Amino acid sequence: PNVDIIINNLAILRKHVPPNHQFILQTLLTNENSNKKNLDALVNAFNAIKPSSIQLYSISRPPAYQLIRKISNDELKRIKKYLERDLNNSIKINVY
Repeated sequence: PNVDIIINNLAILRKHVPPNHQFILQTLLTNENSNKKNLDALVNAFNAIKPSSIQLYSISRPPAYQLIRKISNDELKRIKKYLERDLNNSIKINVY
């Protein structure tokens, strides 16, 4: 399925999560997917899905695709601030 279908289905699933449960999204970021265009798309997706919280992390081992690189914890924290600003601090974001 395309990304829009996945986002829409996650938004539907979120509506069925009981109030006493959390709906947490894990988001893997690398040098290849952490540009402004992709981060803005994530903001739109997070606004549509409305997760309880978001977990940001990067790779910990070398991947099969050699051009993929881990991003630093400092960069993850910068991305967290960027996302928080665009989400109006409406969703808790944790960096791992």
